[in-house]
Amino acid sequence: MKQRLTMFFACLFLGIGMALAQSRLTGVVTSAEDGEPVVAASVKAKGLNVGTVTNVDGEFTINVPVGTELEITYLGMLPKRVKASNNMRIVLESDRQSLDGVVITGYGSARKLGTIAGSVSTVTSDKLANRPVANVGDALQGQVSGLQVFTSSGEPSATTSMRIRGVTSIYATTEPLFILDGSEISQNTFLSLNPNDIENMTVLKDASATAIYGSRAANGVVIITSKRGNFGESPTISISAQYGLSEMTGDNLDMMDANQWLAFQEMLNPSYKTDANFQAMKAYYKKYNIGTDWKEKLFGGTKPTSQIDVSIRGGSHNMSYLVSYGHYDADGIMDDSNMRRETLRANIESNVNDWLKVGANTNIAYTKFKEAAYGNESNSPGNKAFVARTFLPTLSYYEVLGLNPEDYANSTFEGYGKRVNVYPNGDYNPYYLSEIQPSNTRRVRLNENLFVNINPVKGLNIRSAVGLDANDLRSSSKCLKTPEVSFAEKGYVAESFSRFYRWTVTNTAEYKFNFLEKHNVTVLLGQESMYGKTEAFGVSADGFDDNRLLMLPLAAQKT
Repeated sequence: MKQRLTMFFACLFLGIGMALAQSRLTGVVTSAEDGEPVVAASVKAKGLNVGTVTNVDGEFTINVPVGTELEITYLGMLPKRVKASNNMRIVLESDRQSLDGVVITGYGSARKLGTIAGSVSTVTSDKLANRPVANVGDALQGQVSGLQVFTSSGEPSATTSMRIRGVTSIYATTEPLFILDGSEISQNTFLSLNPNDIENMTVLKDASATAIYGSRAANGVVIITSKRGNFGESPTISISAQYGLSEMTGDNLDMMDANQWLAFQEMLNPSYKTDANFQAMKAYYKKYNIGTDWKEKLFGGTKPTSQIDVSIRGGSHNMSYLVSYGHYDADGIMDDSNMRRETLRANIESNVNDWLKVGANTNIAYTKFKEAAYGNESNSPGNKAFVARTFLPTLSYYEVLGLNPEDYANSTFEGYGKRVNVYPNGDYNPYYLSEIQPSNTRRVRLNENLFVNINPVKGLNIRSAVGLDANDLRSSSKCLKTPEVSFAEKGYVAESFSRFYRWTVTNTAEYKFNFLEKHNVTVLLGQESMYGKTEAFGVSADGFDDNRLLMLPLAAQKT
């Protein structure tokens, strides 16, 4: 009996000791990037069936013995393990590799991908970096199901158009809504963005995902987020360079050479077989291998493309920054087609104090490009693609010295002379037409987004942002006085200028709270206004007699 009482009291005191060892411990979880509380972070005790989540203030309470190993996890942040103690302060670092699961769905609200009812796809910077292109829109080709990306031409400066899930329209357009760092931009802005400055691109496809943007998002939404630095991150300098060559893709269509074409003419007109001059011409072309492969002449070479990118990113305890510069230079496969672009981006954010955060995202780009002459006139004799298919192979690109077209039998071959600009049949060398009609276009574009975040009370975030999409475009074209060209008997010059800008002001108030430690609620109230304006003018003048004086004030006629 005495032994049983001893065992009873031993078990009783052991149970009391274990109960006393269980402590009600508290802590708070914050982000290393901005010092803000991490809401709904998971806190679990290793080896015990005990866990909880943080509230809107990042705070949690858990009943475990002091010294128990706790694991704290949150999507987009690196997991952390700590020993349990009272009044814990736990700081989580960002995990860039897991951020693919978080997307921006509208007005800065980041949500876990699995919690979105609508159809959403995200393309990260890793995928964009593997596709070096001039237009960041081209990088989306084949990356998102249901998204069609079209390029208007093969020009280095060609713009893209997009369709999400086919053709749908409310405003008679099929283009989706484009958002850059919270502000609406136009489609042409893509050509002024450096793809290496983009962190990710999110495509919202259906009505439930795009509803927050209203009817202007009827064709879908493409949200572009630029790269930025991290708070508390050491400065990182990145330098990259690329060089490549481009050429025309094969079209599996072989054109006749001069000898084949002459033999074909004999088949069409058997009388040529007894025509002495025709037979002499045929023998002359064959003997001296005279003729031109216009496809090879116009598109046979390779053209260079180069790109250089330099960036520095980092941050201190209360500031993050990214500054980048990009240079892009590409020649089109047509000799008179090229584009050069310089971009400069600066993204800066600062935590002024615990409740105030300010930031600026700035991108400025200078683009100078030249499009191929007659590139938009598919059946013009000045269009090189048309010439490659229609010019006779018997037309020599250069003057044939010693040749008398009236007497092939007594003609000699003394080599080649100058380039032929005008042929006897009235055709013009397409290179000649582009040379006497020089043109270029220059564009300066500014994309600016300034914002202020205020957290007056716990869980409430008030944000005010001002965005600017501005563009200055200037085009210049000339036609030199060329008497041997029917339309260029007098010189001609034209200048045009256009300016576009759009201001976007967005004010939002977002309140997050939870109840019963398991239900998270977000309430968003917002207001947005936009104002845009376009100004343009153009002037042209002709009647110039001297190509050295192709200036508007000296014109004989102005329009």
